[in-house]
Amino acid sequence: ATKVSERPKSASKPSARLRVLIVEDIPTIAASMQAMLLQAGMDVDLAVSGAEALEHKRSFKPEVILVDLDLPDMNGIALVERFAGEGDCGLIVVTANDHAAARVAGLDTGADDYIVKPVPARELTARIRAVHRRLNKSAAARQMRIYVDFAQRSIVGNDGARTLLTEAESAALETLLDAAGTGV
Repeated sequence: ATKVSERPKSASKPSARLRVLIVEDIPTIAASMQAMLLQAGMDVDLAVSGAEALEHKRSFKPEVILVDLDLPDMNGIALVERFAGEGDCGLIVVTANDHAAARVAGLDTGADDYIVKPVPARELTARIRAVHRRLNKSAAARQMRIYVDFAQRSIVGNDGARTLLTEAESAALETLLDAAGTGV
């Protein structure tokens, strides 16, 4: 498979910029989207087929992937479903297919958003950032842990912040935790 464009090679430390993989087989569209995203300060890699997208996902480790539905070697919906199953990046379908059935299929198989081409540059970058923001908030929420310190009647967050509890709050929390899993 031919690449539409090579991403710059760098021996320096990895970039902190948002990494986006574009899966698009039409060179002019891929180049246009790449230029938009580079202008917006994102790192961009391109794949022109489903097979190439699978390879680039492993090596580039994108945070968001833009997937066209009409690929030369596989159905874009199948690619979205596979990437969604891995659950490690945002997925946006960017396609000319504006049929309701295609939109529903894309979203039902795991896409975070569905955009019909042509899409204005500012809208595309805004949607990419919105998906990325939502994913980061979800990841942060999953990592949030609290600990209950009954001896000091407080709740301690994973950042060390301590919230003092009243005697009634502490007793209620202890009762709830004791009953956890008992169906009471």
